[in-house]
Order: sequence, then C-alpha cells, then structure tokens
Amino acid sequence: MKLSRCQPNQKKLMKEGRYLFEIIDDPEQRKGLKGGEYYIFKLAINFEDGSSRKFNQIIVPWEVRYGNLLLALGGKQEDKGAVDLGDIDLVGVEFEAEIVHIKDRKDPLTIRERLVNFTPVRAFAKPDNEEGY
Repeated sequence: MKLSRCQPNQKKLMKEGRYLFEIIDDPEQRKGLKGGEYYIFKLAINFEDGSSRKFNQIIVPWEVRYGNLLLALGGKQEDKGAVDLGDIDLVGVEFEAEIVHIKDRKDPLTIRERLVNFTPVRAFAKPDNEEGY
C-alpha cells in the first residue's frame, strides 16, 4: 500500500498581485520561542468594489521589508537607517503592497502569503477625464 502525506488544513490563499491594505488594529508585539520579537499586523484588503477581507501578516523587525513598510506608513528615514514613525496613529492608515506565495522553509507542502513592495497610497485621485484636469 502506498501512503502519501496529507495536505495541512489551509485557508484559501489570496491571488498573487497588488492590493490596497488598511491597518484595522494596532500591531501586536510578541516574542518567539527563542526570544526574538515580531509583530502581527492586522489588516484589511480593500477591493475596488467596496468589499474587504481581513488579512494578518507577521513581520520581524530585522527584515528589510519591515523598514519599507514603516516608510510606506509615513515614517521618516533617520541618519543611521532607522525609521521613525513619530506619533502616527496606525489604525486606518492605508498602503499598497504585493502578495506573493512562498513555500514554508520547514514544510514545503505549506504555502504562505507574504507582503512585499510596500508603497504609500497614491496622494492624488485619478482624474475624471483623459487630460488630467
């Protein structure tokens, strides 16, 4: 008899692509098993039709994408490479990012959604006509 490993129960993944995100709650800071800190960002993906979907993303502070996210949220780059958010209230702040699918390092059968290429939301609305004014 041939046996194969069962796929883990996994939620339906979002299609890869660029989306509009909104922070819906303050990031939750936690400590991992080895004492390293990480953040859980509680987000909503806002779709063009007005609907949304909750989306959580774990980001560790030593990743480059963590600094890129802080810049997209309105943070200011300091001389030594740190990003200062100042007194920004993050709840309600929007940004754009891409969702990509990556295989889990420890379990290649598990696929995870990862946010990359963070950018601030465009500052200007699209013009109503082709001339742009």
